[in-house]
Amino acid sequence: MSLYVYCFLVAVCVVATALFLSVRVTKRGEYSLILKTFASLVFVIIGVLSILNTQYVATCALIVLGLVFGLVGDVLLDLKVMHPEKSAAYLNTGILAFGAGHVLYFLAVVTYISDKIVTGYGWVILASLCLSLIVGALIVRFAPQLKMDFSGFKVQNWLYSSILIFMTLISIFLSFVVPQAGMLAAGFVLFLASDLILSMQYFGGKQESAGLTIANHVLYYAAQIMIATFAFFI
Repeated sequence: MSLYVYCFLVAVCVVATALFLSVRVTKRGEYSLILKTFASLVFVIIGVLSILNTQYVATCALIVLGLVFGLVGDVLLDLKVMHPEKSAAYLNTGILAFGAGHVLYFLAVVTYISDKIVTGYGWVILASLCLSLIVGALIVRFAPQLKMDFSGFKVQNWLYSSILIFMTLISIFLSFVVPQAGMLAAGFVLFLASDLILSMQYFGGKQESAGLTIANHVLYYAAQIMIATFAFFI
């Protein structure tokens, strides 16, 4: 895939996201879901095409799978909004889809660095995992003070928060060892910011906020584009 094709696809994703948000903040329905799915499909296409011009096929393939799970999570969370009577079921499966995507991203990182980093960095993974589990638990513990109610979703939020924080820490560390991973780190920082806003909406009673909806999706699509961009440039 050439740089021109990559730039074109990013532009298409930006336009599709803008169209989706214009529909979402004015009305909800099938058009919103179609546009959202199309915008998500674009970053999956970037990942797929990246496989064609890289030596890290396994890494890119795992990233593509992670992006696909992100697309599935996208659809499920939109169905949650469209069908409030099944909100819990769609939210649980959406969290599971995004969590599985982050696990696939981690496996992608492992395959990418396997021939780049000598042994001796296992302590970084262990320390990041322990810190992530602790921070995730603190987020759930102090959710009421943050004006969020995780009732019925405490375990799910703890596990998902821990996985996302873990990947953020790992990608930041990797960026100091492999410069190209700076794009991956930027992606997960944006992902984390997006999910913090999403938590305010889903668990803080602000789901109807147009401003938070726009901020959440702008950060989210920027995050997925950065992760797909990492695949493109390695």
